[in-house]
Amino acid sequence: PVVEILGLKAAAIGHLNVNPDIDGGIRTEPLVLAHFNDIYPALSLMIAAKSLNLGVADIKVKLGDSVRLGNLKIGTDPAMQMNTFFYKDRDGKPAFQVDSFFDVASGKIPLEKYKDKIVLIGPTAAGIGSIFVTPVSPAMPAVLMQAHTVSSILQEHFFVVPTWGWIVERLAFLLVAAYLIADVHVTDPATYEGYRQAVPATIAAYGGRYLARGGKYYIGNGNEAARLSV
Repeated sequence: PVVEILGLKAAAIGHLNVNPDIDGGIRTEPLVLAHFNDIYPALSLMIAAKSLNLGVADIKVKLGDSVRLGNLKIGTDPAMQMNTFFYKDRDGKPAFQVDSFFDVASGKIPLEKYKDKIVLIGPTAAGIGSIFVTPVSPAMPAVLMQAHTVSSILQEHFFVVPTWGWIVERLAFLLVAAYLIADVHVTDPATYEGYRQAVPATIAAYGGRYLARGGKYYIGNGNEAARLSV
């Protein structure tokens, strides 16, 4: 449950869940989460909505397809995840300015600096808070990841994958490599020897190469297998 003193003052509440890819990196943001019959928006989506003077009523969800924020349509994958655009640092300057909370609280940095700006507060020091692997950083603090996500929404920099994208993805896997594995039983050694000698030239003619080849071996126990794996 929400802490009451915070809930009474909060203009909006959103989830902070993320789904790492198979390599552990974060590339997407689940804009909404479904729980039973309810749908919960991400904090990044609510921040973007508030900056546009929009509310929950202005968020329309088309499950498995998109989220509409006012007039802005954000395409998602079937899991309602937006493909976030992560901004690289330029000319030695970070994509998003990071200021010390102590410097702000002590008056070293004037509050006027943040007038009419979206300010995200969170830990960025090493060893404090959660960090994530992203396309532009191996250790990005959660609050900075939120900054990239909010900017992706407001600047409309998010990536949209076409509906036929999964077909291209699978074709790409097929083009990377093709492997032929055969389990054969040699009944004519003389003919097989001729086949064996002709195979290397055939493979080379089509750009193939051996990834692994058998060497010398000995039978430690039992009998030698009669079948060959090619």
